[in-house]
Order: sequence, then C-alpha cells, then structure tokens
Amino acid sequence: MLPNLRRIFMLFRSEEEERAYSRRAFYNFIGFICSGIVFSWMIRKQRQLPAP
Repeated sequence: MLPNLRRIFMLFRSEEEERAYSRRAFYNFIGFICSGIVFSWMIRKQRQLPAP
C-alpha cells in the first residue's frame, strides 16, 4: 500500500511547523463552514421578503 502522504510530509516539518499547518487548516475549515452558513441564511432571508 502507499504510505500516508500526510505522514510523509510531517517528517519534513518540525513539530511547531506541523502545529501551525494544522491550526491554519482548522481555521480555514471553520471559515468555509461559517461562510456556507451565512450564505444559506442570506438566501433564506431573501426568499422570505414579500414581493414588490
């Protein structure tokens, strides 16, 4: 089997670099989820507005 790619790249980074990389990925994921929630909420609000 192919080795885990993340594990291979982890070997070339220090512990601090890996922690920063992981933290950045987590915040990017949270930002993606929050933006999806906000856009969904905005679309729902637009659909609830009465027609002019």
